[in-house]
Amino acid sequence: MTFSVRRIDQAEALASADIIVKAYAAPPWEERWDLDNARRRLAELCSSAGTIALAAFDSDQIVGFVFASPYTSAIGTGLYIAEIAISPSHQRMGIGTMLLSHIEREAVRLRYKQIWLVSRQAGGVADYYRANGFDQSKNLCVYAKAVEQPAASHVA
Repeated sequence: MTFSVRRIDQAEALASADIIVKAYAAPPWEERWDLDNARRRLAELCSSAGTIALAAFDSDQIVGFVFASPYTSAIGTGLYIAEIAISPSHQRMGIGTMLLSHIEREAVRLRYKQIWLVSRQAGGVADYYRANGFDQSKNLCVYAKAVEQPAASHVA
């Protein structure tokens, strides 16, 4: 199979929101995305200044995408890969690697210093990113905190 890669706009991204729903439902993620949340996520990514949105196409159908945004730190500006997802029916066909290669070419063209992302620490996903030239940070980890919402008050 031959796949093509090109930039996509917000309408095309939103039309492919089902890829997030399907890709993240499978192991190792096992996340329950609904279509509305997937669309909101893609709309957020599309509205960020400087975001590079690329999709892989099988004929005229989007089968995977990557969103990367500029991120400036002490070493200069790099690209943060905020989202990459491949339709489960098209995984293990080299599409993710192809999208990462296109993002790397964009980073070189824009003279960015690095590409980074947040993902699983171990297992197949970690092995995949290492095989694509990414190193796990020895200094950083991800912290998260759930925010409790106050109970809804009833107004009479």
